[in-house]
Amino acid sequence: LATRYDKLANRFNAFLHLACAYIWLL
Repeated sequence: LATRYDKLANRFNAFLHLACAYIWLL
C-alpha cells in the first residue's frame, strides 16, 4: 500500500508541476 501511495503521490506531483509550468507559460 505504501509503494502504491508513493507512486500515486509522485504522479500527482508531476501533474501539479506540469500545471504550474503551463500557467507560467500563459
